[in-house]
Amino acid sequence: DLGQLLPSREKQLGRFRMTRISAQAWFDLLLDPEAPREMLGAARCAVSGVLGFIGGFRVTMAAFDFSLFAGTLGVQEGQVLVDCLRRGAEHQGALVIAASGGVRLQEGTPAFLQMARIVAARQQLSERARPLVVVATDPTMGGVAATLAATADILLAEPQARLAFSGPLTQKAYSSEVRVDVAEEALYHGLVDQVVVREQLRAAIIHCFNLLVDKIAP
Repeated sequence: DLGQLLPSREKQLGRFRMTRISAQAWFDLLLDPEAPREMLGAARCAVSGVLGFIGGFRVTMAAFDFSLFAGTLGVQEGQVLVDCLRRGAEHQGALVIAASGGVRLQEGTPAFLQMARIVAARQQLSERARPLVVVATDPTMGGVAATLAATADILLAEPQARLAFSGPLTQKAYSSEVRVDVAEEALYHGLVDQVVVREQLRAAIIHCFNLLVDKIAP
């Protein structure tokens, strides 16, 4: 029963939400520490990428940095994600740590076009039978939820992470009722595969790649 899972949504919301950390901190937390890394991306970009190893699997990893422009998706961020997904198709898959308010409206149409570019690059992973694992952290909104979280082979989420296509400000523009679901509710409705605390994320991600990666893939 969802009422037992979240007995008081108002009291629970945000109570157990994880603190936000930088992209570099995510790399240090999840990647194999002694393995070589190749950095991908640009300076002053809300998404950083790296080609490295996790649990011995050679994968690309992209991580959003919410402290830069609220992790919004612009042209530079889109290019980093496209590069990571394409490179992941050449190796053993891709991992994305999402923390974003959605598409960067200030950049206009070019920013929105990144959604199509990301979906096209994600298709290359499918064509090569390489997995895309996405971790939704708080918040994962808008175009990032639509292009990455919604297309992942496995979608993990941190506890109480807000996950929605439209955020509260957007909802207020067309509705008197504002509601943004959190990870546990998405899990209950089958939109998230597993809610995982940060201390167990590395083990959970390695398990995902163990399930999905062809062991003879280069």
